[in-house]
Amino acid sequence: MNKVESYSLLFTDSLIGNLAINPSSEFVIHSMKAFASYDNILIFVVVTAASFISITLNYFFGKILKNILNISPSTSVSTKQKTAATFFNKYYILFLALSVVPVCGKFVQVIAGVFDAKYARVISVCMLLKAIYYFVILFIQ
Repeated sequence: MNKVESYSLLFTDSLIGNLAINPSSEFVIHSMKAFASYDNILIFVVVTAASFISITLNYFFGKILKNILNISPSTSVSTKQKTAATFFNKYYILFLALSVVPVCGKFVQVIAGVFDAKYARVISVCMLLKAIYYFVILFIQ
């Protein structure tokens, strides 16, 4: 396998591994780190780009899910839904910090889409935390 194929596999694994529809987590990044014959900076750029796309897709999956659950605009919003939305809007940074958790973190981004969080907030917080996570994996460990 040449370098282009390896980095393409890394991108695909990072993208699919971070989507909410996939129950597994990333694997290739840890394998490439273990072999130590790949450029860590290039790995970092590739997985960060894949994370950006997967966070965006997860957020819009949440928007689609919200539209599916709201069958018509005339349905009344329950008190529990208002309380959950208020809680999310108050503590969104702490909630989005959970997006770094490997298995359940991807669902945090979907929930952010369901609760109509601002896309700029979601992408900035999640990308910053993911970049820190990948930096620690690649350069500090």
